[in-house]
Amino acid sequence: MRRIIMLMPKEQKLSEGDVTAQIEEIVTLLDGYLEEYPVKNARSKHALMGPVAKVLDRAKAGKWAAEPLTGYALRMHEMNPRSYGGYISPTAIENLRKGIEKLLILCQSIPITALATTVEQIDYSLFFQRRKKGIEWLEVQGQNLRQFLQEKYDDDAAFRKAWALKRSDTVTLDTIRYFGSSNKRYRDGNESLKADMDEFYQKMREQNQNPDAGEEEEEM
Repeated sequence: MRRIIMLMPKEQKLSEGDVTAQIEEIVTLLDGYLEEYPVKNARSKHALMGPVAKVLDRAKAGKWAAEPLTGYALRMHEMNPRSYGGYISPTAIENLRKGIEKLLILCQSIPITALATTVEQIDYSLFFQRRKKGIEWLEVQGQNLRQFLQEKYDDDAAFRKAWALKRSDTVTLDTIRYFGSSNKRYRDGNESLKADMDEFYQKMREQNQNPDAGEEEEEM
């Protein structure tokens, strides 16, 4: 009797289009999680991307499963002092879990030679999304701050006198940008400046906005 040899179909490799589609899906999921991360804008890439930066590093190693890696990320989130007790909505947790799960599957499905480049694409695609949204967040808060101050002061002269601004500081009611309590302008400001900003920060909190979420550039 002849021996019958069964030819098993080779596992199909992912096409470039498949990889691109999966990258986009992973970025969308992780970006959805980061919508609830307490840092909206930062000078540091790792600060802006929070636990996801560490997740990407560990995904490349190929030694983590989805659940423990998700748990690791959640613990990092909770330990951030800006997280107000570490609350994360079920939706954000699910976005994180699915994003990590799909990331690990993708890392196992591509040639090892393409692994570093693929993870780097995810890394910088996500960074672009977060940085863009962070800048937009700062702009919205800046518009709100200008409106708030324009309602308090009749003109630039009254505003500048109240804040005791130096002649070299040319900021006006139309050009003032948002700044948090860690910014040099706030730290060096007089009592009127701090009182105005503290009132504005409280209004932000009432709108579920974290005043310290933007690690903005120093403007002085």
